[in-house]
Amino acid sequence: MAKKSQLNIIFKHILINACLVILASVFTFHVSAETYTVWGTTKGSGTGTTGSGTSYDCSGNAGGFGTVSRDLWSVDSSTGAATSLASFDTAGCAGLTDSGVNFQSGSYLDKNTGNFYALQTNNTFKVYSGKDGSLVETTAAPTLTNVSLLGLSHTGVGKIVGNDGKKLFEKKADGSMHIGENSLVTIETGGQQLLYATNATGSQIDINIKSGTNLLIGGTNVLTSINQSNTNISTNASNISTNTTGISKNTTGISNLNKTMRKQNARSVALSAALTSLPTQGGDGSHTCGVGSGVRGSYSAMAIGCAADLSSFGFSDKLPQFLQNASVNAGTSFLTHDDPDYTFKAGMSFSFGKSQSKVSTSGQGVEMNRRLAVVEQKSQRISNRHAEAIKKVQRDNLRLLAKVNTLSHAKDELLALRAEVNELKSDKAEMLLMKEQLAQLTALLAGSDLVAAK
Repeated sequence: MAKKSQLNIIFKHILINACLVILASVFTFHVSAETYTVWGTTKGSGTGTTGSGTSYDCSGNAGGFGTVSRDLWSVDSSTGAATSLASFDTAGCAGLTDSGVNFQSGSYLDKNTGNFYALQTNNTFKVYSGKDGSLVETTAAPTLTNVSLLGLSHTGVGKIVGNDGKKLFEKKADGSMHIGENSLVTIETGGQQLLYATNATGSQIDINIKSGTNLLIGGTNVLTSINQSNTNISTNASNISTNTTGISKNTTGISNLNKTMRKQNARSVALSAALTSLPTQGGDGSHTCGVGSGVRGSYSAMAIGCAADLSSFGFSDKLPQFLQNASVNAGTSFLTHDDPDYTFKAGMSFSFGKSQSKVSTSGQGVEMNRRLAVVEQKSQRISNRHAEAIKKVQRDNLRLLAKVNTLSHAKDELLALRAEVNELKSDKAEMLLMKEQLAQLTALLAGSDLVAAK
C-alpha cells in the first residue's frame, strides 16, 4: 500500500510538470485562429428580412433604404465565408422595433475568451459569446459622471478559448488552473501542487495515461516499475503466506515441545524425588538400606538403595583419616508406568568433627566406670569383712571345739559359748545381707557391660 501511494505521488508530480510545459508553450507561441469575429450594421433596401427573422420595408425611406440591424459574424479566415452569430434589429425601416442593443465606439472583442463586448449608451457592456452570439452577461455601469466610454480593457488573462468558443485554459478565483473545457485542474495548496480532473458538471474523475505512452521518471518506465512492484508484492504475499504456514507449524511444534518438556520434567522430578529419599550414611548400624518414592504430576517413581560407613569394613584402618569417617551410597529409581525409564546414583559423604552420638556414649562410659569403681570398692570392703568374719568364725570354731571339749567342765563357759554363737548368727545375717548386695552388684555389672556393648 505504501509503495502504491508513493507511485501515485510521483505520477501526479509528472503530470503537473507536463501541464506546466503545455501552459508555457501556449503562452509563448502564437495560436493561429481559423476564424475571426466581425461586427457592424446592415442596411436594407426595399423589403426584406433581418438576421433575426424580422420583415422590414425600407421603400418609404429616402432613397428606399435604411439601417435594419446591428450584427455579429464569425468569418472563416481561409475562405472569407461569414456566419451570423447574432442580429439585433433597429428601427431604421418600417416593420422593425429597435432592440436597444448598440455597438458604440469602444466595443471590442476579447481575444482570450472570444466574447464580444458591445458598449451601450449607458456606459455598460453587453457581453456576447463569440461561439453562438448568446448574451453572456451585462456589466455594471462604472460610477462615473459626464463621461462617455470609448473602450474596456481587462487586467491579465482570465481564460483562453479556442476558435470554437470552448476554453483552453482558465484561472479560477481560487487560483486553480483549468486546462480544457472539461478540465485538468492543478492548484498549489499547503505547500503541495495538487492535480486532478473534472467533468462537465465539475465532479472529479480519474486520470488515465493512454496506452502506448510511457510515463518515465529519470528515464525509468513508471508502468514497468509498477508491474515489477506488483510482481514483488505478489512474491511477498506468497512469501508471507509461506511464512504464515511456517509460523503455524512452528507454533504447533513449540506447543508439542512444551508438552514433551513438561512430560520429561515430570518424569525427571519424580525419579529425582525418589532418589533423594534413600539413605546416604550407614546410621547406627554398619549398613543401611531404604526404599523411597517420588511423584510429579501424573508420573510416580520408586527407588531402592543402600549406604554404608567405610569404618565398618576391615580395610578402613588402611585408608586416610578423612576416608575412615566417610560413607558410600548407591541406589536406583524407576518409573511405575509402562515407560521403562530409570536412574542410577552413587555417592560418598564425609563426616568432620566429633560425632555427637559418640560423645554422648563416651560420657555415659565415664559415669559407668565411676559407678563401677565405687561398686568395686564396696565389694572389696565387703570381701575384706567376709574374710575377717570367716577367720573369726574359724577362730571361734576352734574355741568352740575347745569349749565343747570342756563344756561339761564349765557351765559358765557354755553360756559364754552360747553368747558367741549368737554373735556368730548375727554375723551370718550380716553375711547374707552382704551376699544379697553382692548379687545386686553382679547384676549391675552385667547391665553396665550391656550398655557399654551398645
